[in-house]
Amino acid sequence: MTTAELLAAYNLPSAWKQIRLRWLSKRYAGGTPDTKNPDYWVGGTVPWLNSGAVNQGTITVPSDFITELAVKESSAKWIPTGALVMALAGQGKTKATVGYLEIPTTGNQSLAAIVPEQIEGKYLYWWLASQYRTLRNRAGRFEPRNDR
Repeated sequence: MTTAELLAAYNLPSAWKQIRLRWLSKRYAGGTPDTKNPDYWVGGTVPWLNSGAVNQGTITVPSDFITELAVKESSAKWIPTGALVMALAGQGKTKATVGYLEIPTTGNQSLAAIVPEQIEGKYLYWWLASQYRTLRNRAGRFEPRNDR
């Protein structure tokens, strides 16, 4: 079911509007520091997530830690507490799964950060989580298995 079909299925108050996520949030991708450079990883104290972290739902524990130098010299960016992260890639159920951050962190390039600005983060989390199938289908062609 598309978002338009979902909205049409309910008798919503006339004052409510359909609005695009880009008007309600700031969005950006994460980055992975060079994994072959120990200066970016050894002794790191900056939380860092891989895309599998979204499977926690509410994220309270990072996947790993990187160094301050890694943040300074790579495409890794801080994502604040209360933001969401969505997996842009991944195996199995991971792609298009969303997580809610209860920690400030950085994340890899397979994560999209969504920082709510005009909407409550938890509400947005539950809405996006409820739209998993639609988002996953839009992220890449989904073809049911044909076992004939």
